[in-house]
Amino acid sequence: MSSFQKASEEELIQAFAFEETREAAFEEVVRRYYSQVRRWIYRWVQSPEIADELTQETFLAAWEKLHAFRGEAKLSTWLYTIARRKAFAYLQKDPVRQWIPWPIMEEGEVWDPAAEADVPYERLFRELEAVQATLTPIQQKVYRAVWEEGRPYKDIASELGLRPNTIKAHVYHIRQRLWKFLRPWLGED
Repeated sequence: MSSFQKASEEELIQAFAFEETREAAFEEVVRRYYSQVRRWIYRWVQSPEIADELTQETFLAAWEKLHAFRGEAKLSTWLYTIARRKAFAYLQKDPVRQWIPWPIMEEGEVWDPAAEADVPYERLFRELEAVQATLTPIQQKVYRAVWEEGRPYKDIASELGLRPNTIKAHVYHIRQRLWKFLRPWLGED
């Protein structure tokens, strides 16, 4: 049992500052967040083997950048940012991936990023962050739970005190907002 197993996030962050506690605190971070980080990455790359590899790379990068982590963000947010960058770097090498929750186009077809040559994923991510900022607080929670955490609607509904159909409605409206916002970026009217 780790000496940090019951430590708060703040205690873990404080332990990073000291050489004698840094490794044990980081091992606890890995224990707490490994599965979640792997799920995030898997949602983008859709390959268990690649997700495993990129998850390892994410934690290696986190360890290497630990000295720069100041605790201004939650650990999960910091790890998510590193995981996202690892996944995007992979996707840039193989852009024939459908990793974004693209809505169904009006014609009934799902938008296919493979049809777009040289998709600039960093710019695309900035655009997604901008549209996320326009979502209501409840929609932001639903977005994170569905697309970042990959959780079932039933679990999200229970946590938020809503019905699963309400979550489905939020997902529908989020997709519509994403599509409306991204259409001009994709060169559509």
